Amino acid sequence: MYIMIRLQKTTEEQNIDFIPRSYIENASYTFKITSQEESEEVYSQTTTDLNKVDYYYRVSDVFSLEEGSTYVFKVYLDTLTVYQDVIFCSNQTSTPYSINKDQYTYKTNDTSEDNFVMYE
Repeated sequence: MYIMIRLQKTTEEQNIDFIPRSYIENASYTFKITSQEESEEVYSQTTTDLNKVDYYYRVSDVFSLEEGSTYVFKVYLDTLTVYQDVIFCSNQTSTPYSINKDQYTYKTNDTSEDNFVMYE
């Protein structure tokens, strides 16, 4: 099962945690988020100071994302891609995520006589 980064559509700061393939202290790193549907760059930031947390790194910022959209997140060390992942934007709080949330209601009081019975 593939796990992707899940962010929300919000005006508050959010975190993206990642482990790059290589790390060079004080080198120039660029973070880019590109819309998967339109290939439009929606975020770009360059820094020489990565925020290290335990064994991984973190980029924190306000990301302008649209609900229900997917994005490609890439980290570059100069021109070399050192990390790549997919971001999904959803404000849905239920876990696990359901693509059909609030579109289908499971019938809890089954009054029909078409019940499955298993005999041993």
